[in-house]
Amino acid sequence: MTESEDAVYVSERFMRQLEKDSIFGTVIIEGTSYRIAGTYKALYGENEDDPRIIGSAFFPVKPLGTFYFKIAEGKDTDEVIGKMKDICREYVPETLPLDIKPITDRKQTLLGTVGLIGTLVNALAFVSLLLVVLSIYSAISLDTVGRQKEVAIRKINGASSMTIACMFGRSYMLIYILSFAAAFPFVYYFASTVFVDSAFPVNMDWGMAFALFVSMLIVVLVTVAYKIYKVMHINPAEIIKTE
Repeated sequence: MTESEDAVYVSERFMRQLEKDSIFGTVIIEGTSYRIAGTYKALYGENEDDPRIIGSAFFPVKPLGTFYFKIAEGKDTDEVIGKMKDICREYVPETLPLDIKPITDRKQTLLGTVGLIGTLVNALAFVSLLLVVLSIYSAISLDTVGRQKEVAIRKINGASSMTIACMFGRSYMLIYILSFAAAFPFVYYFASTVFVDSAFPVNMDWGMAFALFVSMLIVVLVTVAYKIYKVMHINPAEIIKTE
């Protein structure tokens, strides 16, 4: 490698970008100029198709806290890790911790933290959706039970099942449309301002807005459909007799 502290190795993709920008021999990283000592193909996990990645740089003498090793295909991961630990223990005392684990077990790394936050956000979104569905179901249940006598009288007076369905569905659709119209601007503002310069940009275009509107509409329809169907087919005589 090299003993020089001002030298750095760059990936082939990084080098192609530097040559495209007419930069040869040196590179400035975080305000410090480094001499390019050589190139390598890529770090583990680098994706040529990812537009967010320019490339990677390897500092041969810079102390690092985490090293990544790529294991050849067909090799047993546990066996390789065991051999690595045996080699490292020749230089690292038993009293010092030696943490070697597969990349899938990366809860203590930055990427692992990002992934954990993503999982928590998805779980929170699922719980929020479940609360919305239960709230709507509770509301339509109370509404249909409380208006059974009204529905029975309407059916005796000749109201069709479709009329009964529209009587309940119209109010819930109006509530949903007004709620969506009030909430979506906040979602759009949050996504377009907070994530605009992040590594995970969110493009809230009209297509996504329409897809979100339709998907939530389906959730609302499925939630209220069962209760509306039951109240559409009640027996007016039984309801009047009970009342």
